[in-house]
Amino acid sequence: MAGALKKLAAFVGAKSISAILPTLAKKPELLNKAIDRIRDVGVENMRKYSDYPEQVLERKIQVNDMLVGALKAKLPHLNKNVQRKVVVDLWYNTVIKGEEIRQAYFKEHGEWPPNFIAISPTMRCNLRCVGCFASEYNRDGELTKEEVFDVVQQVKDDFGGYFITVLGGEPTIWPHLEEMVEHHSDVYFHVYTHGQNITEERAKRFAEYGNISFAISIEGDKESTDWRRGKGAYDRIMQSMDYLNDAGVLFGFSVTHTTKSHDTILSDEFNAKMVEKGASFGWVFQYIPLGRDPIMELVPTPEQRVERFRRVEELRKKYPLALFDFWNDGEVTFGCMAYGKRYMHITNKGWAEPCVFVHFAKHNVREMRLKDIVLSEEFTHARKQMPFTEDLRAPCSFIDNTEFLPDFVTRYGFQPTHQGAEGIVGVLHQPLTERAEEYLSMLAKDGDHPARIKHRDQ
Repeated sequence: MAGALKKLAAFVGAKSISAILPTLAKKPELLNKAIDRIRDVGVENMRKYSDYPEQVLERKIQVNDMLVGALKAKLPHLNKNVQRKVVVDLWYNTVIKGEEIRQAYFKEHGEWPPNFIAISPTMRCNLRCVGCFASEYNRDGELTKEEVFDVVQQVKDDFGGYFITVLGGEPTIWPHLEEMVEHHSDVYFHVYTHGQNITEERAKRFAEYGNISFAISIEGDKESTDWRRGKGAYDRIMQSMDYLNDAGVLFGFSVTHTTKSHDTILSDEFNAKMVEKGASFGWVFQYIPLGRDPIMELVPTPEQRVERFRRVEELRKKYPLALFDFWNDGEVTFGCMAYGKRYMHITNKGWAEPCVFVHFAKHNVREMRLKDIVLSEEFTHARKQMPFTEDLRAPCSFIDNTEFLPDFVTRYGFQPTHQGAEGIVGVLHQPLTERAEEYLSMLAKDGDHPARIKHRDQ
């Protein structure tokens, strides 16, 4: 009874906050005080209930403060529907509404369910960017609208999750994207897009839905972006950002770190430009040589990866951006997030890949429930091996601990999900291993890094 009352109180509180947000957003001083109060309670609970090592906890608090700063800067400028959905879908539903399901899952299985699922409803795209692996996937027999909607429903029913990442291909050309966002109005959808199909009219509709945000792929400056994504791509992206910003839609950017883009994406000029355009967050991904024509020359050097680690830290302190580094933030995520630990990826044909960048699979959502896949012998084995390295700044199962993935796919009979995917455990294994050894060696010498973690208690 007490639990039900607490849940009801939280729901009423969330609804109340969402109702007054449009008014509160017009009074920055009051808004900031409210956000700071929520931040303080959250940090207090983290310190009280967390069993993470102190270094991990401190890194999580740093990221939390980064998010608070970005929220203060952007919330007043969002459409009122977006403001409400940030509170109800992204906060209440994700953090509180699904808690009973997550607790029951933990009690039964001894581990937490994934926080979210990434899904690529289509691999079709109207661009062909240099080094992109999406075009390697077969587009025949893609999941139906009903099958995609069912995956979303399973995340809610079995994992208590209300956050879905949508990838591709290009999600904005999937004909059912807006219908899905409207149908599952209690879920917050985070969409990775090339951004060039967003019109002014669509941006206004996205603002009305409220429960969708966009990470727009860009390579830094105009020259680099047009080189990788086609002539005129940069200007079209700038226009799309203006449409989203004017409509009050939450959006950010996604960059791929390569040897070519290194200086640009980590520059003050680029990140200041993104703030100017209205971006609230940024994702930094490392180029991974996948597909039939991998380009090892684009893979960042170990020196560049270390520099990226330090530079992202500097940018976080300087700009009101929530910056995330998919590979280098292992101290925040407590190692690898894949294999159902925090998430996994469902392809356009229903195959359950351990990670967006691990293109091997054995299970299909057309034959099994997501929950059964996560709890399968294969995925459970992978999670038991985590962390894959002692230093959480090297969390990955295939570019840091390069011996894990070849053993895993061989032991359990996982098959490539597209032509050329096998290269990462084949012809590219040795050069990736050499890079990993050099990177780990550099980390071992970095004794002055304050958040360095050398061991996880099992």
